[in-house]
Amino acid sequence: EEQASTADEVSSNIQQVDQAAGRLLEGARAVNQAADTLSQGSRALNDNTARFRLG
Repeated sequence: EEQASTADEVSSNIQQVDQAAGRLLEGARAVNQAADTLSQGSRALNDNTARFRLG
């Protein structure tokens, strides 16, 4: 019985780690997306600034 409860605990721990890894991955994707958005905004600003200088 003690082994069974230990196996359940291990299984539960694995599930928790798996869920945490999933959340970390989601967070990393969100950060990556935000970085892309900032990069696009930066390029657009750069283009506008160049146009303003030329004008």
